[in-house]
Amino acid sequence: MTREPEKLRSIAEFCRSSRGVPVKHAIERMRGHHDTDRRVEYFRGEKLITLLLGDVSVKGDVDTMSLANDNSCRSTKGKRAVVKQPFKADDVEEATKICMAMLREGYIHRSTRTGRGQLEYAECQKWDAAASYVWDFEGSKRFNHLLTGLLIVGMLAVTCFPIWPHVLKVYLWYCSVSLLIMMIAFIFVRGTLFLCLWILGYEFWLFPNLFDESLSVLDSFKPTVSFEHGAPGQRYYRSAVVAAMAAFFFYCY
Repeated sequence: MTREPEKLRSIAEFCRSSRGVPVKHAIERMRGHHDTDRRVEYFRGEKLITLLLGDVSVKGDVDTMSLANDNSCRSTKGKRAVVKQPFKADDVEEATKICMAMLREGYIHRSTRTGRGQLEYAECQKWDAAASYVWDFEGSKRFNHLLTGLLIVGMLAVTCFPIWPHVLKVYLWYCSVSLLIMMIAFIFVRGTLFLCLWILGYEFWLFPNLFDESLSVLDSFKPTVSFEHGAPGQRYYRSAVVAAMAAFFFYCY
C-alpha cells in the first residue's frame, strides 16, 4: 500500500463521498470536558474495510483484522461490498493498513459510543475494526465553493432588482405567478385525494414529508406516496364529513 499523501487523500475523498462508506449522525463530546458537544458523522471500522476491499467477498468464515493494539488482533464478520471505486485493496491486511494511515494522518479519529446517538472521544487512538470512527476530513470543497459563488451572485441580482430591465421584471412576475398557481393546484389535489380516501378509511398522501421543516430539501420528497389504514375510532368523524359535504352540495344545487 502506498503512503504517498496525494494518493491517501484521494482514497479519503472517495470514502468521504456519497459513494463511500455509509455514515450515521451523532453528538460527540470530548472526554472529561463540558460544553464540547458537536454534531459529527461516524461509521464502523469494518464498513470502511469492506469498502476498501471493493468487489472482494468477505464471508462469515473469513476474519477481518482489527488491531486493538500493536500486538493483538481480533476478528469481526465482514460483508460483501457492492460499491465500485477507483481503488481496491488486494486483501484485508492492505485495507487495514490504509485505515491505520488515515487514522494516523488525521482523516478520522476513534470514538466510543456512550448511548444512542452519543459519542465520546476515545483516549486510545489505535485501529480496531469493531470500533466507531468519526470523520475529521470534510472532503472536496468544490461543490460548496460553487454554491457559495451562486449565493453571492444571487444576492447581488436580488439587490439590483430595481435597476433590472423591464422585460426581466415582467418575466419574473410571470414565473412567480405560474409557480404560485402550480403550488395551489398541487395542494388542492393533494388535500382532495386525502379527504376522499380518508372517508373510505385510508390515509393517502402525495409527498407526505413535503412540509416537514426538520428535513432537508431532498428528504422532503421521500417517499413519493404513503398509503396506510386510517386510525380506528374515526367512523363518526367520517360520517360527519360526508353529511357536511352532502349538505353543502345540496345547498349549492
